[in-house]
Amino acid sequence: MGGETTVEDFERALREILKQAEEAEKRGDLKEAANLYNQAGNLALENAEYEAAVENYKKASELFEKASDERGRADTLYNMSVALMNLGDYEKAVKFCKDALEFYQRVSDVAGVADCEYCLGLMAMEQEKYDEAISHFESAIKQYRKSNNAEGLISAYIDAGKCYLFLNDTKKADMYFKKAIDNAVKEQDELQLADAYMSVAEAWESQGNVRKAVSNYLKAAEAYINAGEEELAREVIERLKELSNELGRSGRKTLRQKIEELEKKLSAESSEQ
Repeated sequence: MGGETTVEDFERALREILKQAEEAEKRGDLKEAANLYNQAGNLALENAEYEAAVENYKKASELFEKASDERGRADTLYNMSVALMNLGDYEKAVKFCKDALEFYQRVSDVAGVADCEYCLGLMAMEQEKYDEAISHFESAIKQYRKSNNAEGLISAYIDAGKCYLFLNDTKKADMYFKKAIDNAVKEQDELQLADAYMSVAEAWESQGNVRKAVSNYLKAAEAYINAGEEELAREVIERLKELSNELGRSGRKTLRQKIEELEKKLSAESSEQ
């Protein structure tokens, strides 16, 4: 039987990995030990144990340095920056992310460079440094294109669009959101498309633009239905019903009709299963 990982499961798995890491370190296999400490950090990160993640990433980084493994060190420094970002320690997170970026550039790892630029953009955005964030997202976009990472590309376009919204440049925000949607359509992945529409809708709603929020929520709901994600589609429909109260009389009537169409389509999909 499947189920969620318990605290006991996590602690047991972490102890086993650390035991193997210590054994590898004792026999002088620095690279293996570093990989295992990095693995321990990843496990802690996945379970939101961010301080434990940072502690293990530090050990991994030190061992990768001793083993002269720049690629391994770059991965570990990047992972450590993500853990520190989740702890809200942006100063240290930015430092380690920039260190990782230098290593990735040195070994010509386009995917690693892209992730670092995107992460730096996220941290700048969290600190309301929107121009700086846009610069990082633009760099990430270029690298995600080179590495054919559609998911990263779409996310970077959406977050750059959000920054333009915060800067009250709705024209550029619309342009970046459109690029995100266009790339999601190109991928022919309904779930990815639905998530993109959802992110754009939430961005417009956060800025009080109900009309654009509703337009994108409607498209998100339809894409979720097409992707077979009925529960997510229902959640979006409920959100649309709440937003209908913020529309004028004719807007509410039109939205009700569209919601009814979505609910009929949802019922038809359910009955076919």
